[in-house]
Amino acid sequence: MDSRQEKLEVLSNQVNFWENKFRFSFISLLSFLVISMIYLVQPVFGFIGTIVLFSTVLVFVQQTIRSYNYLNFSKFSYNSFFYMYEEIEKIKGDN
Repeated sequence: MDSRQEKLEVLSNQVNFWENKFRFSFISLLSFLVISMIYLVQPVFGFIGTIVLFSTVLVFVQQTIRSYNYLNFSKFSYNSFFYMYEEIEKIKGDN
């Protein structure tokens, strides 16, 4: 029983880690999108600044998508193990 609880705790920690990572990536993405929209109105650094800013936006888009996918995978893993252990306990209880 202890190994099951430890496994569920590890999976719960993974879910929390990816939730925090997703929040950070999403907030950073929104921040850089706002900055890039403001920059389009008044470009200060010219063409190079535009390339750097939009490259940063693309990096955060990629990070947000990656974090979201890993978050969903971690939630699925946690739920799968939780229900699997629950079913095993029901089967053991019937015997």
